[in-house]
Amino acid sequence: MFGAGEISFALFAAEIKMPTLFFGILTGVPLLLGPLIQALAANCLDRYGHRKGLVLGGALTQMGCFVPLAILAFLIARTEPAERGALWVPILFMLIVCVYFAAGSFTHPPYSSMISELVPEHRRGGYFARVSRDASFLVLVAQALVGGALLWAERQEGREDLALLIFAGAFALAGVARLHSYVQIVSMKDPPYNPKPDAYFTFVQFIRRTRESNFVKFVVFVALTHFSAQVAGPYFLPYWKYELNYSTSQWVVMSGAATLASILMLPLWGRFSDRFGNKCTLFLTGLAISAIPLGWMFTANLWVLVAVNLYSGVVWSGFNLSSWNYILDAVTPHKRARCVAYFNIVCGIGMFGGSMVGGWLHPHLPQHEIEPGLASTFFYLLLASAVCRLLTCLLLLPLFRELRPVQPLPVKHWIFQIARMRVPVGIRFDAEPLDQEDEAPADPENDKPA
Repeated sequence: MFGAGEISFALFAAEIKMPTLFFGILTGVPLLLGPLIQALAANCLDRYGHRKGLVLGGALTQMGCFVPLAILAFLIARTEPAERGALWVPILFMLIVCVYFAAGSFTHPPYSSMISELVPEHRRGGYFARVSRDASFLVLVAQALVGGALLWAERQEGREDLALLIFAGAFALAGVARLHSYVQIVSMKDPPYNPKPDAYFTFVQFIRRTRESNFVKFVVFVALTHFSAQVAGPYFLPYWKYELNYSTSQWVVMSGAATLASILMLPLWGRFSDRFGNKCTLFLTGLAISAIPLGWMFTANLWVLVAVNLYSGVVWSGFNLSSWNYILDAVTPHKRARCVAYFNIVCGIGMFGGSMVGGWLHPHLPQHEIEPGLASTFFYLLLASAVCRLLTCLLLLPLFRELRPVQPLPVKHWIFQIARMRVPVGIRFDAEPLDQEDEAPADPENDKPA
């Protein structure tokens, strides 16, 4: 669903040549709308208590969204190129995309609550690393299918409609995949959910505890990291297509590089965070994330940018995995659904704000020569994003603490400990849980954000 469908949203928009600002709206509006829906989902969960039913409703709605998307792409392919920029096209496309993201957001709090009870605490790092690795592999396969089809379409002269027909097929494939996941969720076990009276607290109460709550400080750190990334994030694709004049299939190759890196590195990050803690992982990956824009600021070479995206996949996979695991460590089970909803509201506001700031700055910035013959305002968006990422990591990450006993990080030997390097045999990346003697003891007192 993600590799063939969701990733294709921005590619489809670029194919019909929507304005640059649209990419910021396409990214920002769903990110702002989705978390608000999550608060509604948390209220529904507390009232009805049927987590799996809420998840299934959202999954079915997402599947239904891909039907009009596939029809829209098919109809546009059958129209004349001059008519594809009609106003109704981006409006209808945006409405469908918003419903899709809202439905996905609705499933997140109840699913997070349900899956967190099904996975033992000491196995979470390894388990979610394996799940993410397997999902990333399927994303890579889907990206390869779509990218290969688009590359074939680019080589067919006089058939400008082929790419749009491929997007129609990709959206249809995504809908079938979501239907399959719906069937799998039906067979999942849903442990009894009995909300406690203190499980309810408002978003305002949540924010008011910023000074005293360890979890809220963590939420602000993650939100500002995503804000910093989104200052430039939505505008990579229009820069790629409109200024560098690279093809859509080449963009798919570059995106696939990040997915491939995630597949290879998630087991390593899972074991690392289990042993040395999620905060240590957030610190290392947060610093590394700050360097990503630098790779785009001084070159437009295709293979250099592919290498930068490989690096991006490595560090973002560790950051996202440790962020998720930190939530599970920080919040008691009966508050988890609501805290996940509020976490995503704050992050959604941050990402929406970053997208809008970047969209406002883009036309007002001066141009800078990235390489001979190529000058772009995107250079300064990248610079602003890099500085914001670095300041967020250095200033906010020290404000919250690790919540479970972990081993101290021996800087000189951590690569050998985690990768289990044996000379001359080589390196083995191991995603299995820690040995019994290495398991962390039971969680001390959980941080209670409300």
